[in-house]
Amino acid sequence: MIKEDGSLTVVDEENNSITVYILFAFEVPELRKKYIAYTLDNNVESEDINMLISEIDYDNNEIKSIPEEEMPTVLEIYNAAKESLLNEE
Repeated sequence: MIKEDGSLTVVDEENNSITVYILFAFEVPELRKKYIAYTLDNNVESEDINMLISEIDYDNNEIKSIPEEEMPTVLEIYNAAKESLLNEE
């Protein structure tokens, strides 16, 4: 469950429990997968933010690396989602 501060505790591929701070979530319908853009630090005001994107399984709170062959599609949808969010502000 995502907390009020935007954090979520997930399990990575190495079975480590980590807290991520979700910037936004998006879905790639043609891949039938969900993704999150997130940081490992809640200081999102910093200009030196290190953002990551991972596939997420909300049912099990697991994040996975994106396979290389899916990366162009995921980045295309991510960029469109980011533009949409920026245009709303």
